[in-house]
This record gives sequence, structure tokens and C-alpha cells, in this order.
Amino acid sequence: MSSDDAEEFFEIEEEDEDEALERERLSTAIAQLRDRIDGTKYALSEEPSDIDDDDEFVFTIPAGRDTKEISLWDAEDTEALLAIDFENYARLPAHLGIVSYKHDTIEVVITPGTTGMPFFWRRIATDLTTEDLRRLTPGRDFLTVDNGGRQIAVGTASKQLMVLSGRGAFVLRRQGAIRLSGFGVTTQSDATRILDTYAYPLLFQLDQSHGITLTILRDTRPMRGRGRPRKTEEIDLEFPSHTYDSAPLSLYFYGRRARNLPLLQFLAYYQVVEYYFPAYSRAEAQRRIRTVIKDPAFRADRDADVARILSVITASRGNSFGDERSQLRSTLKECLIEEELRTFLATNKERAEFLSTKGALQNIGAIPVKSPSSDIIAEVAGRVYDVRCRIVHTKGTGDEGEVELLLPYSKEADQLYFDIELVEYIAQRVLISGSSHIH
Repeated sequence: MSSDDAEEFFEIEEEDEDEALERERLSTAIAQLRDRIDGTKYALSEEPSDIDDDDEFVFTIPAGRDTKEISLWDAEDTEALLAIDFENYARLPAHLGIVSYKHDTIEVVITPGTTGMPFFWRRIATDLTTEDLRRLTPGRDFLTVDNGGRQIAVGTASKQLMVLSGRGAFVLRRQGAIRLSGFGVTTQSDATRILDTYAYPLLFQLDQSHGITLTILRDTRPMRGRGRPRKTEEIDLEFPSHTYDSAPLSLYFYGRRARNLPLLQFLAYYQVVEYYFPAYSRAEAQRRIRTVIKDPAFRADRDADVARILSVITASRGNSFGDERSQLRSTLKECLIEEELRTFLATNKERAEFLSTKGALQNIGAIPVKSPSSDIIAEVAGRVYDVRCRIVHTKGTGDEGEVELLLPYSKEADQLYFDIELVEYIAQRVLISGSSHIH
């Protein structure tokens, strides 16, 4: 055996030993966690991972009438959970935060959006040095206001929030927290009311008086934590052979970045599709006119026949033909393949169930996902259009009767996740269909 081979052999042996020690460490921590949650409202399950061959441990924590799931990818995650008094906490159902009835505290994640929190910490606490920012500690308050034993604090996330939000150190480095204590919180409804009454007004005051804009993060869908880093894999790319229209492509990427802003994200993807309305609705109109003209009974000197053509032309709006609902349907008919759309809808059981359930969203039609005889593209177009109307119209101003406005931060806005997935998929297909070959 050469020296190089021997060195590689011992490196592999050391890696195997390290993995064995890590598995043993994780096994010990999981056993301790099972003992602690025995007979409580908390749960632990083991599920196959979709990333590698190792199983994934999922910790379930109460969140009002629902629950939230947090992935425990390794021993470090599990030991961090064991190190806090998680038994005294529950997750908030709508906000990315926690509540403790025992400690009478509510804590939610806040974010400045595009800029990291250290920039704002320096604005709030002018004596902070660069070294201080590098060594931020959990649960540090930078701003506090008190009134009769009640306190609101803005600062770094506590260890409890870091762990139970499932976001770990990311919350500490890139985000912050607002903490409310002494308000007598005893129920989830109390927590929501207290946030609405005190937390939001304080952040609005901070925005108005100092130009510091911080927003409370919503928990828009059940998340299982920060996710295990994916294994390094070879990325296989081809030299570009097709180009895409710049305007809808920029809207698509805007939608990709608009996370935690579901209404904005939905509209960005919808506008990608809307960009192509003129082209595809015109193609539909041309087919309809051609069908009229090909009719053996058609006579150009007969007013009734000419009126049939005029009815197609006069339905146009600008460069498009038909009302917006029919333009959307025409565009989807041109760009989507029914079999692929059905596969997309059925692949995720949770998504299929939500989109096919009547009343999941008020005044939004369900999609008959399991009906093979349904015109699935038309059904999808109808739902997408209905959601769009509820976002952009106020009550009573819709094209087809009253439309109840879908408000930001409402429960229904938080439930748009699967509809956003659907319109994102549609935007991708429409972009691909509208692409041009690079000569």
C-alpha cells in the first residue's frame, strides 16, 4: 500500500468512527427526549428522509387547536431542545412565535426584510461595536418599554424561540424578536389579541418616529425547521438554447423572493401569466373566427353571419380578446398539458386535498382533482381567477358581483400556500411556452 493509499484509508476510518459516535450521541439524546415527553402533549416521530438515507426525527409541539412540526436533523438539534424548558411553551398558530402561560410571555420573530438585523441593532443601540455584533447573545433586549408591570422588548431571539421556531441560529444572526411579558396571557386568543393591541402599534411607532421598519413574521404553512444541508451534488447545466421575455421573467423572480408576503407573491406569478394574455387570447380569437368562416353555411353577405365575427372582435380589450377570465383560460389551454397538470395536482396529497375541498377558501371554487372527466385546465383557471379577484378587488367592485377582499395577515392569506404553488407552476409553464429559440 502506497503512502497516499494509507493516508486515504485512515481518513476513511476516522470518518466512519466520527459517524458512529454521532449516531450514538443522537440515539442517546433521542432516548432522553422520549422520556421527557412521555405522557405530555408533545410528540416525537421518526420518518424517512427525502434527502438521504438517514431517518428524520420530527418533534411535534402544540399550537392552539393545531400542532407544529420541527425537524431534529442531528444530535446538536436534539440537545438544543433538551437544554430548554420546552414543556412550558406552545407555538403560535398564525405567527412565527411562541407563548408561555407559565412565564406569561409571548415572543415572535421580527424581520427587517431585505437587510440584516445588525444594521438595525446599531441604529437602536448606537454604542454597539462590530465585535458586539459578532457576539450577539440570545435574549438580549435593545429596546424596552414598561407600563404597570407589563413590558415590551425588542432584541435578539431567546434560546426558546431559536429552537422552537425551527430556525436555529438564523433567527439570532439575521432576524430578531419582540417579547411581551406581564399581560396575563392564558390562551392562544389572548396572545393574538395582545400582539394586535400592543406589538403591532409599537412597531408602527418605531417606523413613524425613527424610520425603522420591522415586521412580525407570519407562520404561513407548517414548517419542519431549517432543513438539513443538502449533500454536495454535481450540478449539470446546459448552455442556454432558449431565451425568455425579460418582463415576465423579472416578475417571476420577484415572486420567488416575496416569501412571507403571500398576496404579493400570488400576484407576481399571476402577472407573469397575464403578460401573455394578448398573444394567446388573440390565437383563440383567430381560431374562433376561422371556425365561423369555414362553416359551409357562412355567407359574407348575410348580416347574421357577419355579426358572429363581430362578436368575437368586439369582445377584445386592448390587444386582448374576451374578458379577463376567458383570457386566462385561453392562455392556460395553450400552455398547459392536461396530463402534466393532473400529475402536479396529485403528487402532493395535502395540496390535492386542500385545492379540492369546497370552502377551504371563501368563495373560491374547488378543483375536482380526482375527476378524470372534468376540464381540469378550465377548473384551474377559474380558481386562479377567483383568488386574483379576492386579492385585488374590494367588496362590491368585482366584475361578477360582490367580492370579499382577501386581507394581508388574515387566516385565509396564510392558507394561500398551495394556491401559490399552483400559480407558480402555471407561471413556469407559461414562461417556457413563451420562450424563443436562440439562433
